[in-house]
Amino acid sequence: VRLGIATGHLQPGEPDEIAQRLWAACHGAVSLELRHIGFVADHATHYTALVNTLLRGLTTDHPQRNHGT
Repeated sequence: VRLGIATGHLQPGEPDEIAQRLWAACHGAVSLELRHIGFVADHATHYTALVNTLLRGLTTDHPQRNHGT
């Protein structure tokens, strides 16, 4: 996160707070899968979409960029 901010790829912000937001979102998705709670059949596709959504909100580059593939 620090490198992404320093190189201008991520929007400015407090790196530790941004990292915690990313971790919390991913941890939540994994926790739901482990407890068999959720509405998706393909977890890999779900995680890719989750990470892409999170990064689209943080990046400064083109909004259509796909970060997981």
